[in-house]
Amino acid sequence: MFVLGLDVGTQGARAIITDLEGRVNSEATSAFPAEQLVAPTPGHFEQDPHQWREAAIAAIATAVSRFVSGGNDVAAIAALSVTSTSGTLCLVDGQGQPVGTAIMYSDTRASAVAEEVQAAGADLAAKLGTRFNASFALSKLRWVQRHEPERLAKARWYLSPTDLIIGWLSGSWGYTDWTNALKWGYDIIDLRWPEFIARDLGFDPDKFPRVLAPGSVIGTISPQIARLTGLSPKTLVVAGSTDGTASQLASGAVSPGDWNSTLGTTLVLKGVSERLLSDPLGRIYSHRHPDGFWLPGGASSTGADCLVQRFAPQRLAELNAAALEHSPTDLIIYP
Repeated sequence: MFVLGLDVGTQGARAIITDLEGRVNSEATSAFPAEQLVAPTPGHFEQDPHQWREAAIAAIATAVSRFVSGGNDVAAIAALSVTSTSGTLCLVDGQGQPVGTAIMYSDTRASAVAEEVQAAGADLAAKLGTRFNASFALSKLRWVQRHEPERLAKARWYLSPTDLIIGWLSGSWGYTDWTNALKWGYDIIDLRWPEFIARDLGFDPDKFPRVLAPGSVIGTISPQIARLTGLSPKTLVVAGSTDGTASQLASGAVSPGDWNSTLGTTLVLKGVSERLLSDPLGRIYSHRHPDGFWLPGGASSTGADCLVQRFAPQRLAELNAAALEHSPTDLIIYP
Protein backbone atom coordinates (compact mmCIF):
# COMPACT_ATOMS: atom_id res chain seq x y z
CA MET A 1 0.00 0.00 0.00
CA PHE A 2 1.18 3.51 -0.85
CA VAL A 3 0.11 7.09 -0.17
CA LEU A 4 0.60 10.29 -2.12
CA GLY A 5 1.45 13.63 -0.57
CA LEU A 6 1.10 16.94 -2.40
CA ASP A 7 2.79 20.12 -1.22
CA VAL A 8 1.81 23.37 -2.92
CA GLY A 9 4.40 25.90 -1.84
CA THR A 10 5.38 29.41 -2.82
CA GLN A 11 7.42 28.37 -5.86
CA GLY A 12 5.58 25.30 -7.14
CA ALA A 13 3.94 21.95 -6.42
CA ARG A 14 5.67 18.76 -5.27
CA ALA A 15 4.15 15.28 -5.26
CA ILE A 16 5.68 12.27 -3.54
CA ILE A 17 4.53 8.64 -3.33
CA THR A 18 5.75 6.56 -0.39
CA ASP A 19 4.96 3.27 1.26
CA LEU A 20 3.52 3.20 4.78
CA GLU A 21 7.04 3.20 6.26
CA GLY A 22 7.86 6.46 4.51
CA ARG A 23 10.13 4.96 1.85
CA VAL A 24 9.96 7.06 -1.32
CA ASN A 25 8.88 5.30 -4.50
CA SER A 26 8.50 8.25 -6.86
CA GLU A 27 8.26 12.02 -6.80
CA ALA A 28 7.87 14.98 -9.12
CA THR A 29 7.79 18.77 -9.07
CA SER A 30 6.08 21.39 -11.19
CA ALA A 31 7.24 24.98 -10.88
CA PHE A 32 5.05 28.05 -11.12
CA PRO A 33 5.83 30.65 -13.80
CA ALA A 34 8.59 33.08 -12.85
CA GLU A 35 6.06 35.91 -12.49
CA GLN A 36 3.68 33.91 -10.29
CA LEU A 37 4.11 36.07 -7.14
CA VAL A 38 2.48 39.45 -7.69
CA ALA A 39 3.25 42.46 -5.52
CA PRO A 40 1.01 45.25 -6.84
CA THR A 41 1.72 47.44 -3.79
CA PRO A 42 4.56 47.34 -1.24
CA GLY A 43 3.65 44.77 1.40
CA HIS A 44 1.06 43.10 -0.84
CA PHE A 45 1.79 39.59 -2.11
CA GLU A 46 -0.71 37.68 -4.23
CA GLN A 47 -0.86 34.53 -6.35
CA ASP A 48 -3.30 33.20 -8.92
CA PRO A 49 -4.75 29.97 -7.42
CA HIS A 50 -5.39 28.57 -10.90
CA GLN A 51 -1.62 28.12 -11.18
CA TRP A 52 -1.73 25.95 -8.07
CA ARG A 53 -4.24 23.64 -9.73
CA GLU A 54 -2.24 23.32 -12.93
CA ALA A 55 1.01 22.64 -11.09
CA ALA A 56 -0.65 20.21 -8.67
CA ILE A 57 -2.16 18.11 -11.47
CA ALA A 58 1.13 18.11 -13.39
CA ALA A 59 3.17 17.04 -10.35
CA ILE A 60 0.72 14.28 -9.40
CA ALA A 61 0.47 12.97 -12.96
CA THR A 62 4.25 12.79 -13.34
CA ALA A 63 4.74 11.07 -9.98
CA VAL A 64 2.00 8.54 -10.81
CA SER A 65 3.49 7.89 -14.26
CA ARG A 66 6.87 7.17 -12.70
CA PHE A 67 5.22 4.94 -10.11
CA VAL A 68 3.49 2.88 -12.79
CA SER A 69 6.63 2.79 -14.96
CA GLY A 70 8.38 1.13 -12.04
CA GLY A 71 6.03 -1.83 -12.34
CA ASN A 72 3.55 -0.78 -9.66
CA ASP A 73 -0.24 -0.99 -9.78
CA VAL A 74 -1.81 2.45 -9.48
CA ALA A 75 -4.57 0.89 -7.36
CA ALA A 76 -1.93 0.41 -4.65
CA ILE A 77 -2.03 4.18 -3.99
CA ALA A 78 -4.72 4.13 -1.32
CA ALA A 79 -4.97 7.78 -0.36
CA LEU A 80 -3.63 11.27 -0.91
CA SER A 81 -3.50 14.46 1.07
CA VAL A 82 -2.39 18.04 0.64
CA THR A 83 -0.30 20.57 2.49
CA SER A 84 0.27 24.23 1.71
CA THR A 85 1.02 27.61 3.24
CA SER A 86 -0.51 28.75 6.52
CA GLY A 87 -2.32 32.07 6.76
CA THR A 88 -2.95 32.49 3.03
CA LEU A 89 -6.49 33.65 2.24
CA CYS A 90 -8.58 32.18 -0.59
CA LEU A 91 -12.11 33.35 -1.31
CA VAL A 92 -14.04 30.73 -3.28
CA ASP A 93 -17.45 30.91 -4.95
CA GLY A 94 -20.17 28.26 -5.03
CA GLN A 95 -18.67 26.62 -8.13
CA GLY A 96 -15.28 26.14 -6.52
CA GLN A 97 -13.67 29.02 -8.41
CA PRO A 98 -11.40 31.58 -6.73
CA VAL A 99 -12.84 35.04 -6.25
CA GLY A 100 -9.77 37.03 -7.25
CA THR A 101 -6.20 36.27 -6.31
CA ALA A 102 -5.06 34.65 -3.08
CA ILE A 103 -3.62 36.96 -0.43
CA MET A 104 -0.42 35.21 0.59
CA TYR A 105 0.80 34.37 4.08
CA SER A 106 3.65 36.90 3.75
CA ASP A 107 1.30 39.77 2.85
CA THR A 108 1.32 42.52 5.49
CA ARG A 109 -1.56 44.71 4.30
CA ALA A 110 -3.68 43.64 7.29
CA SER A 111 -1.27 45.04 9.90
CA ALA A 112 -3.64 47.83 10.96
CA VAL A 113 -6.89 45.85 10.98
CA ALA A 114 -5.16 43.00 12.79
CA GLU A 115 -5.42 45.15 15.91
CA GLU A 116 -9.21 45.11 15.51
CA VAL A 117 -9.16 41.32 15.22
CA GLN A 118 -6.92 41.07 18.27
CA ALA A 119 -9.29 43.29 20.27
CA ALA A 120 -12.30 41.20 19.26
CA GLY A 121 -10.51 37.89 19.82
CA ALA A 122 -8.47 38.86 22.88
CA ASP A 123 -9.95 36.11 25.05
CA LEU A 124 -9.15 33.42 22.50
CA ALA A 125 -5.66 34.83 21.90
CA ALA A 126 -4.94 34.73 25.63
CA LYS A 127 -6.37 31.23 25.87
CA LEU A 128 -4.16 29.95 23.03
CA GLY A 129 -1.10 31.91 24.10
CA THR A 130 -0.78 33.84 20.86
CA ARG A 131 -1.74 37.15 19.26
CA PHE A 132 -3.61 37.95 16.06
CA ASN A 133 -1.38 39.73 13.56
CA ALA A 134 -1.15 40.37 9.83
CA SER A 135 -0.02 36.80 9.13
CA PHE A 136 -3.40 35.42 10.24
CA ALA A 137 -5.93 34.67 7.50
CA LEU A 138 -8.66 36.13 9.72
CA SER A 139 -6.86 39.48 9.72
CA LYS A 140 -6.61 39.37 5.93
CA LEU A 141 -10.31 38.55 5.76
CA ARG A 142 -11.00 41.64 7.87
CA TRP A 143 -8.99 43.71 5.38
CA VAL A 144 -11.06 42.39 2.47
CA GLN A 145 -14.24 43.08 4.42
CA ARG A 146 -13.12 46.67 4.94
CA HIS A 147 -11.61 47.43 1.51
CA GLU A 148 -13.21 44.99 -0.97
CA PRO A 149 -16.72 44.23 0.36
CA GLU A 150 -18.05 43.38 -3.11
CA ARG A 151 -15.41 40.68 -3.44
CA LEU A 152 -16.27 39.28 -0.03
CA ALA A 153 -19.96 39.13 -0.96
CA LYS A 154 -19.20 36.85 -3.93
CA ALA A 155 -17.50 34.24 -1.74
CA ARG A 156 -19.25 31.05 -0.66
CA TRP A 157 -16.27 29.76 1.28
CA TYR A 158 -13.36 31.24 3.20
CA LEU A 159 -10.58 28.71 2.63
CA SER A 160 -6.87 28.07 2.96
CA PRO A 161 -4.89 26.84 -0.08
CA THR A 162 -4.97 23.28 1.31
CA ASP A 163 -8.78 23.39 1.50
CA LEU A 164 -9.11 24.82 -2.00
CA ILE A 165 -6.87 22.19 -3.57
CA ILE A 166 -8.60 19.37 -1.68
CA GLY A 167 -11.90 20.72 -3.00
CA TRP A 168 -10.56 20.68 -6.54
CA LEU A 169 -9.21 17.13 -6.17
CA SER A 170 -12.29 15.64 -4.51
CA GLY A 171 -15.21 17.82 -5.54
CA SER A 172 -16.10 18.07 -1.83
CA TRP A 173 -16.18 21.63 -0.52
CA GLY A 174 -16.29 23.27 2.87
CA TYR A 175 -13.69 21.22 4.74
CA THR A 176 -10.50 22.16 6.52
CA ASP A 177 -8.29 20.72 9.26
CA TRP A 178 -7.48 22.14 12.66
CA THR A 179 -3.91 23.15 11.74
CA ASN A 180 -5.07 25.32 8.84
CA ALA A 181 -8.05 26.60 10.85
CA LEU A 182 -5.82 28.05 13.59
CA LYS A 183 -4.99 31.24 11.68
CA TRP A 184 -8.66 31.67 10.81
CA GLY A 185 -9.46 32.12 14.50
CA TYR A 186 -10.49 28.55 15.30
CA ASP A 187 -10.40 27.46 18.96
CA ILE A 188 -8.08 24.44 18.83
CA ILE A 189 -8.62 23.70 22.53
CA ASP A 190 -12.42 23.42 22.54
CA LEU A 191 -12.54 22.59 18.80
CA ARG A 192 -15.11 25.16 17.74
CA TRP A 193 -15.44 28.42 15.84
CA PRO A 194 -15.64 31.18 18.48
CA GLU A 195 -18.62 33.51 18.66
CA PHE A 196 -16.63 36.73 18.24
CA ILE A 197 -16.04 35.99 14.55
CA ALA A 198 -19.71 36.56 13.73
CA ARG A 199 -20.76 38.67 16.72
CA ASP A 200 -17.96 41.25 16.75
CA LEU A 201 -16.41 41.03 13.29
CA GLY A 202 -19.61 40.45 11.32
CA PHE A 203 -18.53 37.45 9.25
CA ASP A 204 -21.05 34.87 8.06
CA PRO A 205 -20.32 31.74 10.12
CA ASP A 206 -21.75 29.50 7.38
CA LYS A 207 -18.90 30.50 5.07
CA PHE A 208 -16.26 29.04 7.36
CA PRO A 209 -15.46 25.38 6.62
CA ARG A 210 -16.13 22.37 8.79
CA VAL A 211 -12.99 21.52 10.76
CA LEU A 212 -11.66 17.95 10.79
CA ALA A 213 -8.69 16.24 12.40
CA PRO A 214 -5.76 15.89 9.99
CA GLY A 215 -6.02 12.53 8.26
CA SER A 216 -9.83 12.36 8.35
CA VAL A 217 -11.35 10.95 5.17
CA ILE A 218 -13.16 13.58 3.10
CA GLY A 219 -14.02 11.50 0.05
CA THR A 220 -12.40 10.15 -3.10
CA ILE A 221 -10.84 11.95 -6.04
CA SER A 222 -13.24 13.16 -8.69
CA PRO A 223 -13.56 11.29 -12.02
CA GLN A 224 -11.99 14.27 -13.80
CA ILE A 225 -8.92 14.26 -11.53
CA ALA A 226 -8.60 10.50 -11.99
CA ARG A 227 -8.47 11.02 -15.77
CA LEU A 228 -6.00 13.91 -15.57
CA THR A 229 -3.58 12.27 -13.13
CA GLY A 230 -3.84 8.56 -13.82
CA LEU A 231 -4.87 7.82 -10.23
CA SER A 232 -7.52 5.23 -9.43
CA PRO A 233 -10.96 6.83 -8.94
CA LYS A 234 -11.08 4.95 -5.62
CA THR A 235 -8.15 6.94 -4.21
CA LEU A 236 -9.18 8.47 -0.88
CA VAL A 237 -8.70 12.17 -0.19
CA VAL A 238 -7.97 12.93 3.47
CA ALA A 239 -7.70 16.17 5.42
CA GLY A 240 -4.22 17.66 5.30
CA SER A 241 -2.30 20.19 7.36
CA THR A 242 -0.18 23.30 7.10
CA ASP A 243 3.18 22.83 5.41
CA GLY A 244 5.12 23.48 8.61
CA THR A 245 3.15 20.87 10.55
CA ALA A 246 3.50 18.30 7.76
CA SER A 247 7.25 18.78 7.48
CA GLN A 248 7.66 18.50 11.23
CA LEU A 249 5.76 15.23 11.47
CA ALA A 250 7.52 13.84 8.40
CA SER A 251 10.90 14.62 9.96
CA GLY A 252 10.09 12.43 12.96
CA ALA A 253 9.72 15.30 15.45
CA VAL A 254 6.57 13.90 17.04
CA SER A 255 7.36 13.38 20.75
CA PRO A 256 7.75 15.95 23.57
CA GLY A 257 11.22 17.45 23.41
CA ASP A 258 11.66 16.89 19.67
CA TRP A 259 12.39 19.95 17.50
CA ASN A 260 12.56 20.53 13.77
CA SER A 261 13.86 23.42 11.69
CA THR A 262 12.74 23.91 8.09
CA LEU A 263 14.61 26.27 5.80
CA GLY A 264 12.57 27.16 2.76
CA THR A 265 11.40 30.51 1.44
CA THR A 266 10.96 31.30 5.13
CA LEU A 267 12.69 29.85 8.20
CA VAL A 268 10.40 27.81 10.47
CA LEU A 269 11.18 26.27 13.86
CA LYS A 270 8.72 23.81 15.39
CA GLY A 271 8.74 21.41 18.32
CA VAL A 272 6.59 19.26 20.58
CA SER A 273 5.62 20.19 24.15
CA GLU A 274 3.41 18.57 26.75
CA ARG A 275 1.76 21.87 27.65
CA LEU A 276 0.57 24.84 25.64
CA LEU A 277 3.28 27.52 25.46
CA SER A 278 2.14 31.11 25.79
CA ASP A 279 3.78 34.15 24.21
CA PRO A 280 1.91 37.43 24.83
CA LEU A 281 3.82 39.08 21.97
CA GLY A 282 2.57 36.51 19.48
CA ARG A 283 6.00 35.50 18.23
CA ILE A 284 5.13 31.82 18.51
CA TYR A 285 1.90 29.89 18.26
CA SER A 286 0.97 26.27 18.84
CA HIS A 287 -0.84 23.76 16.69
CA ARG A 288 -2.74 20.86 18.17
CA HIS A 289 -0.88 17.52 18.19
CA PRO A 290 -2.89 14.42 17.12
CA ASP A 291 -2.03 12.73 20.44
CA GLY A 292 -2.97 15.62 22.71
CA PHE A 293 0.41 17.36 22.93
CA TRP A 294 1.18 20.76 21.42
CA LEU A 295 3.28 21.88 18.48
CA PRO A 296 4.79 25.30 19.30
CA GLY A 297 6.58 27.08 16.51
CA GLY A 298 7.29 30.28 14.72
CA ALA A 299 8.46 31.61 11.38
CA SER A 300 11.11 34.12 10.38
CA SER A 301 11.51 36.14 7.21
CA THR A 302 15.25 35.36 7.20
CA GLY A 303 14.87 32.21 5.14
CA ALA A 304 16.17 31.24 1.73
CA ASP A 305 14.19 34.04 0.10
CA CYS A 306 16.70 36.55 1.48
CA LEU A 307 19.44 34.77 -0.51
CA VAL A 308 17.41 35.00 -3.71
CA GLN A 309 16.93 38.71 -3.11
CA ARG A 310 20.66 39.31 -2.57
CA PHE A 311 22.18 37.01 -5.17
CA ALA A 312 21.29 36.33 -8.78
CA PRO A 313 19.32 33.04 -8.94
CA GLN A 314 21.72 31.63 -11.52
CA ARG A 315 24.57 31.97 -8.98
CA LEU A 316 22.93 29.84 -6.28
CA ALA A 317 24.33 26.53 -7.60
CA GLU A 318 27.79 28.08 -7.79
CA LEU A 319 27.51 29.41 -4.24
CA ASN A 320 26.24 26.05 -2.94
CA ALA A 321 29.28 24.30 -4.41
CA ALA A 322 31.63 26.87 -2.91
CA ALA A 323 29.98 26.55 0.51
CA LEU A 324 30.67 22.81 0.59
CA GLU A 325 34.40 23.53 0.48
CA HIS A 326 34.13 25.37 3.80
CA SER A 327 31.80 23.01 5.68
CA PRO A 328 31.50 22.55 8.57
CA THR A 329 32.09 26.06 9.84
CA ASP A 330 31.69 27.90 13.14
CA LEU A 331 30.43 31.04 11.41
CA ILE A 332 26.92 32.27 12.10
CA ILE A 333 25.38 34.41 9.38
CA TYR A 334 22.52 36.83 10.04
CA PRO A 335 20.95 38.12 6.80
